Amino acid sequence: MKNKKSKKKIGAAVAITAVVLAMFIVSSGPAIIADHTDAGPYEGEVLIYLNATDEGGSGVAETWYILDFTPPAQVTVPGVKTLYTGPFTKSEVGIYDIEYWSVDGALNEELPHNTATFEIVPLPDTIPPVTTIDIVGDRPVKP
Repeated sequence: MKNKKSKKKIGAAVAITAVVLAMFIVSSGPAIIADHTDAGPYEGEVLIYLNATDEGGSGVAETWYILDFTPPAQVTVPGVKTLYTGPFTKSEVGIYDIEYWSVDGALNEELPHNTATFEIVPLPDTIPPVTTIDIVGDRPVKP
């Protein structure tokens, strides 16, 4: 098998939670990469998981990610390399680009790194407005 790198723009669907899975397999050859994402865009909070496995025997030592964020009608805010320590959430409206990879106990780095893109959109406003009236003046005139 050979390396596979994916860059995905997630399509339209209704969902509350996103899941990104990084499956990492190391043998005597190069890393085999597979990733899976649910469809989006997403309304509200998104939960991101990164999962890595190592069949080469030394075990997964570290998983890393870089999460870039682009708010609506603004410039991309570049992310920083971050050690993955467990699932994390994002809820700010905008487009996210995530790069993710793992390193095993024998210092084999998953190459090329995986990438995925997802979008968080505003929650729909389902509450109608409320209108009130105040009538102010001197006391009413009697006929």
